[in-house]
Amino acid sequence: MPLLTLQRMTLHGPEQLVRALQITYTSCMECMEAEGFIAGKVCGEPTHVLWTMTLWDNGENAKKYVYRGAHMEGVKEQAALSKEAVNCHVDYDSTELPSWDEGYEILRRNALFTDRLENPGENHINRIVIPPADMTMTFHLSPKQ
Repeated sequence: MPLLTLQRMTLHGPEQLVRALQITYTSCMECMEAEGFIAGKVCGEPTHVLWTMTLWDNGENAKKYVYRGAHMEGVKEQAALSKEAVNCHVDYDSTELPSWDEGYEILRRNALFTDRLENPGENHINRIVIPPADMTMTFHLSPKQ
C-alpha cells in the first residue's frame, strides 16, 4: 500500500533559510531518484515555514530514503534550524497526492512532534499544527527515469 509522508517545519528566522533550502534541494534531488518514490511537492511560505509531502510505493522504500543521505543530514540539523517540526507517515489509498489543505488535515490528525528541538516555539510546545497560508511557492517532484 502506498505511504504518504508530510512535514511542516518553521525556521527560527531568515538566517536559517539558506541552509534549510540547501538541505531541502539536495534531499529533493535524492528523493526523485529513490526507489519507490511516486510523487512529491515542497513549499516554502514567506513566514519561514517549509512543507514537504511525498508519496511512496511502500513504507520500506520510504524508510530507506529517510535514514540516509541528505534527508538524514537534514534531520540532524533540524534541532538547531527550527522552532517547530512535525511530521506524519500514513498508509494512503491513492497514487495521487492530496491538496495542501487535505494534507494539512492528515498531518494534524496524525502529528508526530520531534522532541529534539533546541529551542522549540510555543506552537510546538503546545502541539499545535498551523494550517497552510500561502502555498503559491509549491514545487512538484516526480521520479527521475
